[in-house]
Amino acid sequence: LGGGRFLLDAALPLHDFEDRFGPPGKTDVRVDTIGGLFADRLGRVAREGDHLRIDEPGFACELWVASASETGPETLELWIIPPTRKDPDAEGAA
Repeated sequence: LGGGRFLLDAALPLHDFEDRFGPPGKTDVRVDTIGGLFADRLGRVAREGDHLRIDEPGFACELWVASASETGPETLELWIIPPTRKDPDAEGAA
């Protein structure tokens, strides 16, 4: 999609997500896909339009359910949130 946005298959394994984008955060050992992470975090089956934010050291993103069936998400849209840079001029300011 460009501009730090990607379409992902919800069946993408978490280890592939982490290798390509960054750590998804703490997950239950039974969760092995990015779509499963959604259900785990929401506590229910994800529906189209649902979203979640991942904030980990050095990596932040938002995930949106782009399409879903009755059994869960099928396609997710990933938005990478660029890291915030510290302003070196602000560190010594009082």
